[in-house]
Amino acid sequence: MKLAVTTSKKPKRSQHLKAEQVAKELELPLIIREQRSVETLINHYQIDYLLVVEKDKLLLTNISDSFFWHPGTAVKKTMGNKFRKRQYTSNCS
Repeated sequence: MKLAVTTSKKPKRSQHLKAEQVAKELELPLIIREQRSVETLINHYQIDYLLVVEKDKLLLTNISDSFFWHPGTAVKKTMGNKFRKRQYTSNCS
């Protein structure tokens, strides 16, 4: 599977710096977006997926599907799991 990193269409400097960091850490190529669509980048560079660094989330996308990770969502899920675990444990005793 071929993967590359890019930013949103109109990135702030912080997004570009984060994209550079992600690309370096994951040892992936960084593609400068230049307001091109995801479909255009995928077809032009012949890659399967793009990891898009957006303002407040990371988006793994191809032409037809996408998956995102947002830090705030992870905290809610973790807190929810802790609550359910306590509730389940207290009901079993």
